[in-house]
Amino acid sequence: MEPEGQSIAGRLETEILIAPAILEYEFVNVAITKLRSEKIQKHEADAAFFLFEAIDIQYFEIDALGVFDLAALSGLSACDASYLWLARQHNAELVSLDKGLNSAFLSDFGR
Repeated sequence: MEPEGQSIAGRLETEILIAPAILEYEFVNVAITKLRSEKIQKHEADAAFFLFEAIDIQYFEIDALGVFDLAALSGLSACDASYLWLARQHNAELVSLDKGLNSAFLSDFGR
């Protein structure tokens, strides 16, 4: 649903993807927000859901206290900090279109 998404999608085709369990809820929230603001139509949201569900993602629970500590330290929201926390726990690259989250990953917060 994001224009930059296509460039990232090709990069991830052969990678193992992991995400906090909240990713699905965040996807729904983005889709409904775009639908309500008329940035997309229902059939476009349906197509995005079809593509999203086809992606093989391993979902993980997060450690709430660990995410809290990371959010407090980095200034990120709890949702964003959960992605950073998971990337740190799995020594994984963080892939996001969020500039603040990417910046935190590239700083000392990502290590």
